[in-house]
Order: sequence, then structure tokens, then C-alpha cells
Amino acid sequence: MDLFDSYKTITTSKETYAIVYLKPCLLELPDKALLEQLVIQYVREKTPHIHRVEVILKPLHILSVKL
Repeated sequence: MDLFDSYKTITTSKETYAIVYLKPCLLELPDKALLEQLVIQYVREKTPHIHRVEVILKPLHILSVKL
């Protein structure tokens, strides 16, 4: 089961970053650090050179992570 709804990368002149859209079930995790670790693992598997991630549950912004 995929825990994330969708994923995309955005490249600007300064950096490449990822936007990860959560499935609502992930908001039930008891620990924000666990959510952060799941996101980091997911992003590194998809695109290892990403250094910034924005995590969103539409329409709410949930978490920003610098890698």
C-alpha cells in the first residue's frame, strides 16, 4: 500500500525540491518525527538528489523538510 497520494519535483534556478501529497491516513500517525522519516525515505527512493520537501494534505500544508 502506498502511503502517499502523489509526488512531483520542481526545479528552479537555485534548487530542485519535491512536493509530496499525503493520504489522509498518515495524519493519524502519533509522532511527527515518524512522518518526517517516512517522507525522507520515500523521497530518497524516488529522487535522491532532492534537498527540500514540502508535504501537503490538500488543502493543508503539513510539513517542510530540508534534506
